[in-house]
Amino acid sequence: MGLTNVIQMNTRKLNGTPIAFGVMDFQFMGGSMGFVVGEKIISVVEYATKKFMLLIIVCSSSGAYTLPSPKLAPSWE
Repeated sequence: MGLTNVIQMNTRKLNGTPIAFGVMDFQFMGGSMGFVVGEKIISVVEYATKKFMLLIIVCSSSGAYTLPSPKLAPSWE
């Protein structure tokens, strides 16, 4: 089964130092960032800040493009 979101986050220790990290996968819709991805990035930043952890975020994106919602997209008819 494939990924369900472009960003995966976790916490681990690196040489005994706790770190929080997020990694984006370009193969998931070209690394497209939407509302949920932004919320996940905010949550990992807040968590790392509260726990005084190092934070690593590996970003990949095809550029500034947002997938439109069918309700918000203009009609091209």
